Amino acid sequence: MNIPQLLQLGLIWGMVFGAVFSAAMLIIGRINPEMILNDYPPDIRAKYGAMSEATRKQANLMTLPLLATLGLILALGLGQLREISGALTFVETLIVSTVIFQMWNLLDLVLLDWFLLMTLKPKFMILPGTEGMAGYSDYWFHFRKFLNGIVFTFILALVVTVIALGVEAVV
Repeated sequence: MNIPQLLQLGLIWGMVFGAVFSAAMLIIGRINPEMILNDYPPDIRAKYGAMSEATRKQANLMTLPLLATLGLILALGLGQLREISGALTFVETLIVSTVIFQMWNLLDLVLLDWFLLMTLKPKFMILPGTEGMAGYSDYWFHFRKFLNGIVFTFILALVVTVIALGVEAVV
């Protein structure tokens, strides 16, 4: 496949991956926003306090199905790459994986953080007792997390690529 085709495939599956992740975060936020406490800016976390043990257990229960679903989406995307290319190669798999994860990172920043949390500010995503705090308008905090996410998601794409090629070699 050529580079534009790889980018297109990665963008399509990245939007699916990001949309599912975003929907899950909305559902989790609706159920109990404390489950995503670690994603809030430091001033909000400090005022709110530590995550309760009950919420930690609840978050752990929600994480497994979400990770399984996201893993399935990734596998479907790489499966489509394999179907189109005939076999996975390191470069093609790395490009598609990287684009999928970078698209997820970008959607998280723009859709969830900047648009939803900071612009719309739905009541269900505001932690009790933290209403009106400066952190809810801290675009720079979320942008720094996005920049860190670029590095993290590239490393994740490398790991996924190695795993996918290992599975390819066995199958």
